[in-house]
Amino acid sequence: MRPAHQLIPSRLRLRLAQTRDLDRLLQACLPEEARPHCRAGGISNGRLVVVADSAAWATRIRFQERQLLARMHTVSRGATAVPERIRVCVSPLGTVRRKPLPAVHVPATARESLLITAAGVSDPRLARALRQMARRAAG
Repeated sequence: MRPAHQLIPSRLRLRLAQTRDLDRLLQACLPEEARPHCRAGGISNGRLVVVADSAAWATRIRFQERQLLARMHTVSRGATAVPERIRVCVSPLGTVRRKPLPAVHVPATARESLLITAAGVSDPRLARALRQMARRAAG
């Protein structure tokens, strides 16, 4: 039986290694507060694709494109090919690692209010959403 890494085509393994190198370089060049929110997604049409976990972080990266690319060129010292442009996109469903949100205690009266409100609304989708919120708040 062949090892798992041999089952992956060599072109795909090379691209994965390049993306991993670009991500390390990107992380080294990003401001500290942006690091948990951004990842290199690869290169597309000669542009570094940066995946951000929210529109706010994507906007910040777009505004810092020139400075970020200059820093990447300086830090890489030619070891990693740095594209001349950046394309920033927002990741769907949080594929970028995020810190978990702290648990919030919801008083029993708030849960009851959600259930009462759900019973009194005519929109079934809104009622279902309110009941779901009440269930989540209970657990």
